[in-house]
Formats: sequence, C-alpha cells, structure tokens
Amino acid sequence: MSKIDKDLKFDINDISEPSQSNAGDEYVQQLELQLQDYNKIRTEINELKDQNQHLTEQNSILQGKIEWITQDYETKIKTIQSVTSNQLESKNNMITKLNSEIKSIEDTFTEKLKQSNLQNNEIKRSLDQKENSITKFQDKMQNNQFNSLDEISNFIETKFNEMQNEMNKMSKREQSVPISDFKKLSNEYQQTKSKLSSTISDLNAQLAAANDKISEFDAQLDEIQKKSLADELNYTKEITSVKNERDKLKLELDSLTEKLKANQADLDAATIEQTKKDSEISKLSAQNTENDNIIQKAKTKISKLQAALSDLKQENDTKEQQISEMAEDIEIRQTIIDSLTSEKETLSNYIDELNEKVQQKEEQNSNLNNAIAEKQQKNEALEKELQASKNSISNLAKEKSNLTNTINDLKSKLDQKAKDAQGLSSQIKSLQNDLVQLKNENQNQIAKIKLEHAAISDDMNKKMHVPLSAFEIIGAPRDLIAKLHEIGSNQTMQIPAKVTASLTSLYDYMKRQKNDQSESQISLLNEKVGGYSNLINLLSQIKPDDKNISQEDLASDETAQKQFVQSIKTALDEFPKLHAEKQKIEQAMSDIMKAANAKKPADIVTALNDANKSVQDLSNFIEKLHEKNKKLKSDIGELHSANSELNDQISKKSEQIDELKNNVNDMVDEIHKKNIEIEKLNGEIENQKNNFEIKFKNSIEKVNNDNLEKAKKLLQEIENLKAEGQERENLLKQVSDKLEKYKLDRKRLKTMIRDRDNQLADVQNKVEQEFDAKSQAEREGAMAQLNDLKKVYEGVLQELKKKNTDLLAENENLQNSIKKVSQKLEENQSTSQSLEDKLVYAGNAFEQLKKKYIELKKNSEMREKTQKMLITNETNNKLQNMKARYEIESRKIYSDIVMQLMMFYDTNELPSYDVVMKVVSKAKEAINRLTAESKAIRGMLGITENESLENAIHNILSKYNF
Repeated sequence: MSKIDKDLKFDINDISEPSQSNAGDEYVQQLELQLQDYNKIRTEINELKDQNQHLTEQNSILQGKIEWITQDYETKIKTIQSVTSNQLESKNNMITKLNSEIKSIEDTFTEKLKQSNLQNNEIKRSLDQKENSITKFQDKMQNNQFNSLDEISNFIETKFNEMQNEMNKMSKREQSVPISDFKKLSNEYQQTKSKLSSTISDLNAQLAAANDKISEFDAQLDEIQKKSLADELNYTKEITSVKNERDKLKLELDSLTEKLKANQADLDAATIEQTKKDSEISKLSAQNTENDNIIQKAKTKISKLQAALSDLKQENDTKEQQISEMAEDIEIRQTIIDSLTSEKETLSNYIDELNEKVQQKEEQNSNLNNAIAEKQQKNEALEKELQASKNSISNLAKEKSNLTNTINDLKSKLDQKAKDAQGLSSQIKSLQNDLVQLKNENQNQIAKIKLEHAAISDDMNKKMHVPLSAFEIIGAPRDLIAKLHEIGSNQTMQIPAKVTASLTSLYDYMKRQKNDQSESQISLLNEKVGGYSNLINLLSQIKPDDKNISQEDLASDETAQKQFVQSIKTALDEFPKLHAEKQKIEQAMSDIMKAANAKKPADIVTALNDANKSVQDLSNFIEKLHEKNKKLKSDIGELHSANSELNDQISKKSEQIDELKNNVNDMVDEIHKKNIEIEKLNGEIENQKNNFEIKFKNSIEKVNNDNLEKAKKLLQEIENLKAEGQERENLLKQVSDKLEKYKLDRKRLKTMIRDRDNQLADVQNKVEQEFDAKSQAEREGAMAQLNDLKKVYEGVLQELKKKNTDLLAENENLQNSIKKVSQKLEENQSTSQSLEDKLVYAGNAFEQLKKKYIELKKNSEMREKTQKMLITNETNNKLQNMKARYEIESRKIYSDIVMQLMMFYDTNELPSYDVVMKVVSKAKEAINRLTAESKAIRGMLGITENESLENAIHNILSKYNF
C-alpha cells in the first residue's frame, strides 16, 4: 500500500462520522460471507481435483487390471496350448505304439499263417479226410487275433507234426492194422481233436482279450478327445470372460467420463454462482451508499448521545484503525480473489484438456495402455504447470511493489538502446566504407602489376621470336634439311627444345657420315693390301697358304704341290671379286671426295679433322646451353618462389578477411545480445507498467470517491449547521468559550491539511525525481556501454588499419620482387632464343597464376560484399523491428494509461504521448480542484490545514448539545 493511499485513507477517516463503525462491521461481515463463498468454491475446486486424482488412480488401477487380465489370458493360452500339444503328442505316441504292435502282430500272424498253410497243404496231401476240419481251423485262425502268437505257432507246429507222424504211421499200417488198433487210433484222433478244439477255444479267448484291450485303447482315445474338446470350450469361455471384463472396463471408463462431464457442469454452475456473487457485491456497494444515507440520518440522534461522546471517541479511534486494517485486508483478499479466479481459469482449462484426453482415450481403445501412460505423463506435467503458475503468482505478488520503481528506468534504457543501435549502424557503415576503400586500393595495385607484367611479357615475346629460315642449311643433304625443317616448323616445341633437337640431329648426321666414310676407306684399303699381298705371295714366292710347307716340299711332296695348285686356282677365282671390290672402293673414295669437296685423299683426312672439330664445338655449345638452361631453371624456381609468396600473401589476406568477418559476427552477436536485453527490459516494462496502471487507477478511483463523499458529507453538514445556527442563536453566548477552542482546533486542522498537501506534493516530487534520477542513471549506463562499444570498435579499426598497412607493405615487397624478376629476365634476354622461349612459357604460367589470384581475389571480395550486405540488412531489419516494437509497446502503454483515465480522455483523439500528457494533466487538475474545494470548505468552517474536520464538527455539535 503506497504512502498516497495511506494519506487518502487518513483523510477519509478524519472526515467520517463515529457511527460509521456499525456500517463498517456490516461491510466486514459481508466480505467475510463472500470469502466464505470463495472458500466454498475453492473447496469445490479441491474436490474436483481430488476427483480427478481419483479418476487417474482408477485409470491406473484399470490399466493394471487390463495388464493382469492380458497376462493371465496369455498364460492360460500358453498352458492350454502346452496341454493340448502334450495330449496330442501322447495320443499320437499311443496310436503309433498301437499301430506298431498291431502291425507286428499281423506280421507275425501272417508269417505263422503262411507256415501253417504250408503245413496244412502237406496235411491235405496226406489226409484228405481232415480237410474240412483243417480249413475250418484256418478260417478261425484268420478271423481271430492273439497276443501270444509264438505260443500258438509252436503249439500248431507240434500238433501238425504229431498228426503228420501219425498219418505216416497210419499210411504204413493201413493194410496190416487190425480193427482194435484202428479204434485206438480213432480214439486218439478224437482226443487230439478235443485237445485242438480246447486250444482253439483258448486262442479265441486270448483273441477276445486282445480285442478288449484294443477297445480299451479306443475308449482312452475317446476320453482324450473329449478332454481336448472340454479344454477348448474352457478356453473359449475364458476368452469370453476376458472380453466381458474388457467391456466392463470400457463401461467404467464411460462412467468416469460422465463423472468428468458432471464435474465440468458443477464448475460451470460454480462460475455462474461467482457471477451472482459479483452482482451481490455490487448490491452490497449500493447498500453501502444506503448505509451512508442512514449514517447521515443518524446525525440527528447525535444530540441524545452527548454524554457518551467521550467513550465513543475512543471507540471511534479504535474502530477507525480497524477500518484501515480491514481496508488493507480487503485489498489482500481482493488479490486472493484474483488469484482464485486465475486458478479457476487454469482449472477450467485443465478440465477442458482432461475432457479432450478422455475423448482421445475413447477413440483409442485399441492402444489403451499407451494412452493411459501418456495421460499420466500429461497430468503430471499439468500439475507441475499448476504448481509453477501458483508459484509464479505468488512471486508476482511479491515483486509487485518492486516493479513500479523500475518502469521509468527501463523506458530510459530502451531509448538509450535505440540510440546505441543507431550508433552501431553508423559505425558499421563507416567500416563498410573503409573496407571498400581498401579493396579499391588493392585492385589498383593489382592492375598496375598486371600492366607491368604484360609489358615485360610482350618485350620478351618480341625478342625471343625465331624465324623458320634459321633452321635451314644451304648445301646440306636433303634428309638433313627435311629433318631440320620439320623441327623448326613444329609449333608445339619451345625454342630451346628446337635448338637442342636441331643440334643433336646435325651431330648425329655428321658422326654417322664420318663413321661410314672411315669404315669404308679402311675396308677398301685393307682389301686392296690383302689382294696385292696375295698376288705377290702367290706369284713371286709361288708357295701355298700353309706356312709349314716349304719350297723344298713343293718339289718333293705331291700333296704340297696339289695344295699349291689348289691355292692358285682359288686365287684366280677370287681375283674378279677383288677387282670388283677395288672398283667399289675407288667409287666410294670418289664419293667421299665429292662430298668433302676434296681433290686428293689427304683432303679427306683434313675434312674428317674439320668434322671432328665441328662436333667438338657443337658439344661445347650444347654444354653452354645446358648451363643456360640451369640458369633458366633457377630463374623459374625464383619465379615459383615469388608465386608461392604471392599465394602466402593471398592466404594472409584471406585470413585477415576471415578475422574481419569474425569481428563483424561478434558485433552482430553483441547486437543480438542487446536485442535480447531490450526484449527483457520491454517485458519488465510491461509488467511494471501494468502494476503501476492498476495502482494508479485504484488510487485515482479512491481519491475521486473519497473526495466526492467528503464533499457530499461536508455540504450536508454545512446545511445542517446553518439550520441549527438559525435555531440556536441564543446559545452563542454560552458557546463563546468553546469557539475559542474551536478556533484553535481549526488552526490545527489547517496546519494538518497544509502538511498533508505538502506531503502529497513531496511524494509527487519524489516520484518524479526518482523517475528522472533512474532514467538519468540508465542513460549514463547506456552511454557508458556505448563508449565501451566505441572503444572496442576503435580497437577493431586500429587493428584493421594495421593489417591494411601490413598488406600495403607486402604489396610493396611483391612489387620489388617482381621488379627483381623483371631485371633478371632482362639480363637473361641476351643469352639465347631458347631462354627467351622458356621465359615466355614462365610468363604465361605467371599470368595464369595471376589470373587465378585475381579470380580468387574477386570471389573473396564478392563474398565479403554479400556478407556485409547481409549483415547490414540484418542489422537494419533488427533496428526497424526494435523501433516497431518500441512504438507498439509505447502505444500499448499509452492506451493502458488512457483506459485507466478514461473519464479524462477524448475518444476522438488517438493515444499518443501528447494525448497521455493531456489526460494526466486533466487528472492532476481534477485532483487540484478537489484539494481546492476541500480548502474552501475548511475556510468556510474556519479550520486550518493542520486541524481535522471531524474534531471541528464534533466541537460544533458539542456546543449546540447535539
């Protein structure tokens, strides 16, 4: 509660009558009733919360039941499946065992039958008379089944063997057997027949027992089948029971949803009751006005209560304190009511969300487990949100008083931030201009370098051009001329390569020519010398080729003579060949002399010597060319190093550009942080603005209502006093002593009123001074931040300038290195045409590298431009958005102020700063007018500003015994 509100309350209490305590008690009772109603609503809301929790618990219980039922259902299914599978397996095993036993019995029986058939056939051959009995026996054997077939077969075999033996004996004794013996045999036959019949009956009994066992097995199978059918029925019954339980759960969910809907209806009814109670509050306010009228009527009865005035005065003071405390309690309770309404709204939203979730659950019965889990999670989140909202409401209630002081500070910060943003935009523009200047300077330097390099390359191309006639030799052979012409006309080869190729071809041709000539001459001379020596040896010495044969042997030995004759023949045969070779040698000598332009063979030797000298000169020339090539390679290496230096400088510049970009990004991040701070400040401004407007509105309403009530009460009191003064003029003499006291009280009241007015003015001045001080402090802080930013920006500019100077120095070093390279190129121009060709090649490579460098430079510049444009556009857009937000927020503030002071606002005008200031000035004038009216009333009563109106009125009434 602010100091202004306390002062206003104090004035109201000063003016109010003693009998107002009863009306205040009634008003307090009404408020207590309202609070009880609110408590009822709150309990209902808590009950709804409890019901909601109960519903969630029921949902969890239902979920557990469903899970238990599904698990039980799955276990039962598994058990039924396992039992049925075991039963089926046991049935199948029993059936297979029975089938195997039956097959074994049948197999053994068939084997034994075969054996018995064989034996029966033998008996048929021996005993035709016993054929019928044996066939009957076989039929019976075929129609019956036995468990002990081995015993039956053994018995049948023994009996048939006995019968066969007897029949054989009988066949032997047919003629010699007497009648007595025949009778004995017949008797024995009858005995055996009876034994066989008894054995057959035993076998039939055994077969019947086997059939009984098979029937028992069949009965067991039927029982197993019946059990499986019963298990299947139980399984179906359990499935139906599970489905019924699931349907029951669905019905329970439907009932829960209906309960939720009923709770929603109860909440709606509670909201209607709240509106009714709000209307009752308005009625109570009307009753308060009526009570005020009753209080005015009760003034006539004050004359009867003069004796109890002193006691009532004390009670009035206590009651006044109670009323002030109650007013504070009313405000606190109003905040509680507001919090309850907000909680009610949150609960209504919560219930709406619960209804939506219930509908979703009804639609998603198939995925019931997942839906229930999601609902629980959402309920927990909503409960957390409710708790968080309650905590935030309590925090807002605590921070309500602190926020009013920071509104003006935040406004000044906003203005300062807008100015800072404008300063930053101007600084960014200046940075952009500096970067553009740097780029222009770099482009001019690159253009100069290009022109110098183009001039150097043109001079070198002019100097290093070699005509095709330089590769022609007058008087040389055609094949050599053709080869040299081919080398000279090859455009793909460089001049040094052409020179080396032509020299190597000439050297090879001369060496080959010399070798051919020397070899042919030596071979001819050797052939001639050999021929002449052979002729001389043969003709002069006349001896064979074998050196071991002497001339004495030729005379005595016939073989030696034959060899000698044979050698002469071979010599004669070789003579034409030698003559032809001599002609060839002479022809070759003549060709050599013609080729060498020699008249004598001695001239050929001199020509060979000259050729050797020319080859030696060519080798020396080639070595010199190799040395020059080495120099060229070193120069090209220097060029490559220069190019690498250029690339390093390019990389350094790109790094500097990246640093600039990073600096710009840092600036953008700082701007973004400032925008976030501005947004936070705007939010705080809005909150504090709302709180301030609420307080301002309440204070203005209270001041207006209190002043109006004071004015009404004072006018009525003045009228009553006038009437009473006319009636009681006779009592003025008695009241003269009391009037002096009244004058003193009046002076005191005037001084009190003056003090109160001064306090109001001081409070207003303090508020304005605090606002101005806080705004000034915020401005100073913002200016300090701006100065810090300027310092940072200046540091960045200095770094950029340093980097620019470093770049200029590097460019100068590049120019110097290029000049050195050009000087070296000029020195090497005089060496040879091959060096000029290599320099041209190096110049072309350098131009290509330079083009690549220029392209990279252009691309980097374009990227920088685009990034700078994007940054500037982003900053401008952010500044525009900030301005727009500031205008919107200021309009909101103006509109809120205007809405709070609507009675002083002209609806034809749009809310702006000037309009708001007009409205505030009108409100101030109204407050000043009311204070002037109160001063005039005090003057009419003769009361000072320090004196209280209540005491003055009490004194007047006590004088006239009211």
